[in-house]
Amino acid sequence: MTHHPENDPADTPEVRELFGVIASCYPSASGFSGVVVRSVNTKYATASDFFSGVGASKSGGRWNRKGLEATYTSLDIETAIKEAYQNLLHYGFPISNIRPRTTAGAKVKLKKVFDILDAIDRSRLLLCRLRGPHRPIGP
Repeated sequence: MTHHPENDPADTPEVRELFGVIASCYPSASGFSGVVVRSVNTKYATASDFFSGVGASKSGGRWNRKGLEATYTSLDIETAIKEAYQNLLHYGFPISNIRPRTTAGAKVKLKKVFDILDAIDRSRLLLCRLRGPHRPIGP
């Protein structure tokens, strides 16, 4: 993920706080070596785009704002698929709205990883969310 510390003027105070918490986790982030799974729009299923983060930067996501490249991965296929189709599942869109995707695993060796399952990072995010209005974090 490319690091962009500046805030978007359109961000709410809660979003700025969330991204501040995420940025504070960066110095203590550790590396990861293993297999990750991604499910991407077929448009980004190329060798140069699969892990580029370009797709996420176009519209932003739960953990990145628009213009910030982020690569969302999972340790298993089921989670990768659920992440990819979260809005369809959450909002009850008809099955006909599902678009083709490419799902693949890859061996990676990463220097820094923001791991939402890490207890310290998760507790920081939870505290951030509890201080703000009780609504979902993200767009």
